[in-house]
Amino acid sequence: MSESRKAEAVTPRPQLFTSGRDVLILATIMVGMFLAPLDGSIVNIALPRIASDLRASIAEVSWVANAYLLTNASLILTMGRLGDVKGLRRVYTIGFAVFGIGSLACALAPTLAVLVAARVVQAVGASMFFATGPAIVAEAFPAQRRGRAIGIVTLAVSAGLMAGPPLGGFLIGAFGWPSIFLVNVPLVLFAIALSRRVLPVGEPHPAPFDLLGSALAAATLLGLLMSLSTGSQRGWDTLTFALMGVATVSGAIFVRHELRHPHPMLDLRMLADWPLASSVAGPVVNYMAMFSASFLMPFFLLRIQGMDEAAAGIVLLASPASMAVFSPIAGRLADRLPNRRLGMLGLVGVAAGLVAISLLPADASVWSVAGSLALLGGGISVFGVPNTNLILTLVPRAHRGVGSALVGAGRTVGMSFGIALASAVVMSRIAGSDMLSRAAPLTSSEAQLLLGAVSAAARAGAVAALIGAVIVYSGGGKDPV
Repeated sequence: MSESRKAEAVTPRPQLFTSGRDVLILATIMVGMFLAPLDGSIVNIALPRIASDLRASIAEVSWVANAYLLTNASLILTMGRLGDVKGLRRVYTIGFAVFGIGSLACALAPTLAVLVAARVVQAVGASMFFATGPAIVAEAFPAQRRGRAIGIVTLAVSAGLMAGPPLGGFLIGAFGWPSIFLVNVPLVLFAIALSRRVLPVGEPHPAPFDLLGSALAAATLLGLLMSLSTGSQRGWDTLTFALMGVATVSGAIFVRHELRHPHPMLDLRMLADWPLASSVAGPVVNYMAMFSASFLMPFFLLRIQGMDEAAAGIVLLASPASMAVFSPIAGRLADRLPNRRLGMLGLVGVAAGLVAISLLPADASVWSVAGSLALLGGGISVFGVPNTNLILTLVPRAHRGVGSALVGAGRTVGMSFGIALASAVVMSRIAGSDMLSRAAPLTSSEAQLLLGAVSAAARAGAVAALIGAVIVYSGGGKDPV
C-alpha cells in the first residue's frame, strides 16, 4: 500500500455536522424531500371518497393524482434552472409558499375542477423545492461530507413514499379527505421560517431566463409522459401516437433551440461529456427497471395470492423501508468509496432483486416476497445516493440546480417507461383475457398466466438494470472519491 493510501486509510472522515446550523439545513431540505413524494402518494387512498363527495367518476377523479404528477414532472427542469438563475434558496422558499396556497385551495375545493386546478398549483410549488433541494445540499456541504448529507435527504424521500398510504387512511377516517391537504400547512410554515433563517443564500448566476426553452422542455416531458401513460392504459391508439408526436416535435425543436441559445435552459453541451451523460442516464434506467416489476406487485399479491388491500400494503412497504435503511449507509459509503463503482453495484443489486421477484411462485411466503422487495429497495439506494452525488459533482456549479432537476426528471421518466414496459409485457401475455378488469377470483390457469407475465416483466427489468450498470460504469472520468 502506498504512503498516500496509508495516510488516507488512517485519516478519519470529517463529522457530517460541524454546527447546529448544518443540522437545521438538512432538516429544512428534508421537509421538502418528504412533502413532494408524500403528496404524490397520500392522495391515492382518498380518491374513492373524493369521487363520492364530489360526485365524480373514477376516470374523472384520477386527474386529482395525474395533474400533480404530470405538472411536477414537466416543470422540474425549468425550476432547477430558475434556481440557478434567481438563487436556489429563493426558489426553494417560494416553492413552499406556492405549495401551501395550493394545499389550502385543495382542502377548500367545492368541485372536482377546482380541486384539480389546486393540485396543479401544489405541483408547481413542489417542483420548485424538489428540484432545488439536493442542489442546496451540494452547496452547503463540501465534497467530503456531501454523500452522507444526500443519503439522509434521500431517506426523507423514502419516508414520504411510505407515510402516504397509512397517514392518508388515518386522516381520512378521522377528519375527512380535506385533512390530507391541511396537514401540509404546518410543515410549510415551518419550512418557510427555517429556510429564510438557515439556508445559505448562495450565489445566483444572473442570466436571461430561457422561457421558450422551458416551455419546449415542459411540452416534451408532458407529451412523453402522457403518451406512455395512455399507451399502457389504452394501447397504442391514435391519441397515444398523437401525444408521442407532440413529444418528438417539441423535443426536436427544443434541442435545436438550446444549441443556438446563448443562455439555454439546459446546456446540452454538458451532456456531450460522457462521464456526466452516463450518470444522468442512470436514474432513467434504475427506475425503469424498478417499476417494470414493482408496478405489477399489487396484482401479484391481490389477484394471484388473494391478499386483501391492507395486507398487501404492508408487504409493499418492504421496498421503501429498505430504501430508508440503506440510504444513510449508501451516503456513508459515497464519502469513502468511488461513487461510480457504488452506482454500478447498486444496479446489480436492483437486477438481483428483480430476478428474485421473477422466481417467486404463486404460493410464495410473505417473507419471500418482502425479502425480494427489500433487496430491490437496497439496490435502489446503493445506486441512487452515490449517483446523485456524482451528478452534482460533475455539473458546473452554475448549473447545480439543473443537475439536481435532471435526477428528478430521470426518476419520473424512468418510472413511466417501466410502467409502459410492464404493461406491454402483461398485455402481450394475457391478450384477449379480461382477468384484470373483473372482480371474480382468477382460475388456476389464469393465475399461472398472470404469474408468467409478472416474471417476464421482472426479468426484462433485470436486463435493463444490468445494461444500466454497464452504462454507468463506462463513464469513468472524475469521481467524488
